[in-house]
Amino acid sequence: AERPGSLDPLRELGHALLLVGRNEETLELAGEALANASRFDDAGDLHWMLNQRAIALRRLGRDADALAALTEAAAMEESGRPNVSQALNLGSLLVDMERPREALAAIARVDGMSDYGLLVQSAVRLRAYRQLGLEDDAAVWFGRIRDGREDGPRIWLDALVLTGDADAAADWLATLLADPDRRATALDWCQDYLRSEPLPGLVPELEARRALLARADVQAAVEAVG
Repeated sequence: AERPGSLDPLRELGHALLLVGRNEETLELAGEALANASRFDDAGDLHWMLNQRAIALRRLGRDADALAALTEAAAMEESGRPNVSQALNLGSLLVDMERPREALAAIARVDGMSDYGLLVQSAVRLRAYRQLGLEDDAAVWFGRIRDGREDGPRIWLDALVLTGDADAAADWLATLLADPDRRATALDWCQDYLRSEPLPGLVPELEARRALLARADVQAAVEAVG
């Protein structure tokens, strides 16, 4: 209320509402912002409100509406360029929905991203090509993630789990847990959180993750520091 011309406080509030699970309020807040876009000096950041809207809709089981919101967000420009974050989020959602060709098209529009963004893009491609049964193509992006694993340790861990290399995944997780600078990231990956009913493309990965965490050596590594 004190900064009616700025979108930033609403974006922060929307993020806080999502953190505490107040999804309906997130939808209301995002809808108000999107309906009154002309009042904001920083209206170029409206794609983040659409991103929050998509998260809330997904949690409420409104998958088609979530996809529509994220598609709209990904189509918006950011500083005159295709916006990277929503394009990558859209690709991740589509591959979760087992729509790999659409996922690949969504992430192909963006470039000039950070090293971490490139790893996220590579992860979407890895998952999409595996869903398409194109293992040689998938191997290319698996290699890219392996090469950048220090910039994205969780992405590398997910890639190992996805591809079924449980021993390597257990070793990498133990390495992260033993490192004081990366331990919190590793423990967060191990933690169970309340989640929406998983979409079909995510189910095999969640099952593989559950099997990894049930291993005696992984449990011992977690209990040593957690």
